[in-house]
Amino acid sequence: MSRLALVLVLVAACEHGQTPIEGAIVSPLREPCQGSAPTMCMIMVPDQKPMERLFFGIDGFSHRWGIESEITFRRERVDPPPIDGSSENIILLDVIAENPIITAPFDLTFPFGGGWFAGSGTQLDMVGTTVQCELTLCEQIRSASDTGTQFIVTMELTDDDQTLRATAFTTF
Repeated sequence: MSRLALVLVLVAACEHGQTPIEGAIVSPLREPCQGSAPTMCMIMVPDQKPMERLFFGIDGFSHRWGIESEITFRRERVDPPPIDGSSENIILLDVIAENPIITAPFDLTFPFGGGWFAGSGTQLDMVGTTVQCELTLCEQIRSASDTGTQFIVTMELTDDDQTLRATAFTTF
């Protein structure tokens, strides 16, 4: 969608009492964040606005590790908001572009508090994302997660954009 077309849609939406259509870039990475439970927050940078960490994601959007997405969306008020929930829903309208950005290994820093990883063996679940690792490394990661220690895991992408591979582990 061209910038002019987006502006015209925004003006038309405002005239009819709808919430405005916004544009944003969604980061190719998610980051650990703590709400009422551990989660992997999406990072979104709306046009001309500061970065936002999204605990509850974007309705209709499926994050893909390593892929930066340019989107249009609309905000919808939630009244009353649920306990420990957001006061607004972010609703995907369109994915304008998707670009593979991350190719090198990257670090994820996990804050104090447990529950980041579940599972055993050479495959773990990181709050909804599959993580593959060598047995010893998986055991170290799971132990740190279970004890609530602050730690860093170096990850790399796999051929599946919903699966990561852990390659290194460090505690503070």
